[in-house]
Amino acid sequence: MVAASPSLRRRVLLTVIAALVAVVATVAGPTAPAFAHAELLSSDPTAGAVFETAPATVTLTFSEPVDIVADAIRLFDGAGERLPLDPASSREGGKVVAVELPELPLGSYVVSWQVVSADSHPATGAFTFQIGEASTLAPDVLDQVTSDQDVNPTAEFLIGVTRVLVIVGMVLVGGILAAIALGIVAPNRPRRLAVIVGAGAGGLGGLLALPLQTIYVQGLGLGDVGSGSAWRATLDTRLGTAWLLRALVLAGAGVAFGSTLARHRAAWWRAGVGMVLLALGTTSAYGGHGATGRWVFLGIDATVVHVAAMCVWIGGLVALVLGMDDLTLAGVRRFSNVAVIAVIAVALSGTLQGIRRLETASALVDTDYGRLLLAKVFAVAVVLGFAAASRTAVHGRLLTRRTPVPVGAAPDLDRAVLRRSVGAELVFAAAIVVLTASIMGANPSAAGSSEPFAAQVFNGQYFASITVDPARAGPNQVHIYLSSPSGSLSRPDSLTVAISDPATGIAPIGLAVVAVGANHYQALDATFPYAGTWQLTVRAVYNRFDEIVFTAEIEVQ
Repeated sequence: MVAASPSLRRRVLLTVIAALVAVVATVAGPTAPAFAHAELLSSDPTAGAVFETAPATVTLTFSEPVDIVADAIRLFDGAGERLPLDPASSREGGKVVAVELPELPLGSYVVSWQVVSADSHPATGAFTFQIGEASTLAPDVLDQVTSDQDVNPTAEFLIGVTRVLVIVGMVLVGGILAAIALGIVAPNRPRRLAVIVGAGAGGLGGLLALPLQTIYVQGLGLGDVGSGSAWRATLDTRLGTAWLLRALVLAGAGVAFGSTLARHRAAWWRAGVGMVLLALGTTSAYGGHGATGRWVFLGIDATVVHVAAMCVWIGGLVALVLGMDDLTLAGVRRFSNVAVIAVIAVALSGTLQGIRRLETASALVDTDYGRLLLAKVFAVAVVLGFAAASRTAVHGRLLTRRTPVPVGAAPDLDRAVLRRSVGAELVFAAAIVVLTASIMGANPSAAGSSEPFAAQVFNGQYFASITVDPARAGPNQVHIYLSSPSGSLSRPDSLTVAISDPATGIAPIGLAVVAVGANHYQALDATFPYAGTWQLTVRAVYNRFDEIVFTAEIEVQ
C-alpha cells in the first residue's frame, strides 16, 4: 500500500480539526436572540394591583425551576428609594420564588425581580402595585429600576467560550478514553496528549464559567472575575454546583486516566471510563434543561445517553485521526458498529428530550421549538440514510486492493478510503449538532412562538409603520417608519418615543431611538417591564412647529 504524503495528512488533519471546532462552536455559540426560557407565569400582587392594606409577600411563579441570585426580588417606593428585604426563598422545586414584605405605608411601589433559568440565561422584569387610592409613583421611577437590570454582554460571550472549552474537553476526554476502552484504538502519545489537553481546557473553562455567570447576570465588570463573592454567588445555585462538578470530573478523569493508559485493558480502567461518561452526562443534565420540566428522571437519562453517545461518536472520530498508521481492521470495524449505535442514540435521546419539553402535540407546530424539532427529526433521518449507504460502501472497500494479501497474513486497510470516511462522518456529526444547537436557542413554550407586533397608524395625511419584535416582556426591538403627506421620506425635525401603561397610571418610559434612514428610526433595547397592554406614543415634529402624534396599543406577552 502506498503511504499518503505528509501534505495530504496535514490537509486531512486540518480539515478534521476545523470540523470539530465548527461543531463545538455551534453548540456553544448563540444561534438566536438570547431570551431566557424561564417565563413569569403569574405574580402576587399582580401588576398594577391596588390594595386597601399592604400585602404580606411577593410571590412569583415561573414556567420552570429557576435559580435565585443575590437580590432576586427588590422593592422600591414611589420615589425610587430601595427598601430592605430579607433574602428570597423558593419552593415547588424552584418554580415559585417569594419574599416577605415589611409593613408598608400607603403609596406606590415597584417590584423588580431577576432569576436564572436552567439554560443560564437571566430572566428579569418589574411591575408596580399600590396601597390606597392615591398614587405616589414619581415619573421615570420604573424606567430607572428596569435600567438597573442590565447584564454584561461581554461576560455572556465569554460564557459561550467556556462552553466551547467544556464541550471540547468532554469530546477529547470522554470520547478518546471510550475509544481506547472499547478496543477501537490503542494508546499512543498523540491520544494521551489530546486527553490531557481536553482535561485542562474543559476544567479551566468549567471553572471560569462560575464567576462569569455572576458577572453576566448581575451586570458586574470583568474585573470581578477574581472576586470571591462572584464565585460564591454561582456556587450557591444548582447550576453552579453542576458546572463545578463537571469541571472537576473533566480535569480529574483526564489526568488520572490519561496517565494510566498502560492499564487500559484492566476491567477497573474500562469501568472507570464508563463512570466518567455517566458523570459528565449527569452533571450536564443538572447544569441545563435535562433535570427540569416534566418526566425529570427521563430527562436526566436522556441527557446522559445523549452526552455519552456524542462523546463516543465524535471523540472516536478524533481518536481515529490521531494515529491512522496504527489502526487495525478489527478496530475500524468495531468503531463502525459502535458509531451506528451512537448516532442512533444521539438522535433518539435528542428527540425524546424535545418531546418531553413540549407539553402538547400541537406545540410541535405551534412553537418555534416544535417546528425546529420536526426539522431535526427529518434531517437526522436523511443523515442516517446517507451514513448507512456510505458505511455499506466503505465496508466493501476498506481492504487495500493495491497489494495482494499473502496467504495467512492479516489484511491491510486502505487508509485513503478511511480518511475520506472519517471526514464524511465528521461532516455528518457537524450537521446534526448544528440542528441541535438551533433547538437550544428556541423556546419550547407557547409564548416563545408569539408573533412580533406590526401596525400602521394614521394621523391625518401622515402615517407611521411600527413594529415591535418579539413583543414580549423584556428587551425588544422597535422600528418606526414615517411618511409625510407627499409620500416623501423626509426626516422630521425631531422625534420622541415613549411607552406607558395607562391602566396603572405609570409615567411614560422614554425609549432611546436612533435614525437609521431618512424615515426609519429604531430602538434596539426597548424594555417592556412586564406583560400587558402597553401604549406606544410617537411624537414627530415637522417644519419646526407641526407636531404629529401616533399611538399604538401593543399586547406584550
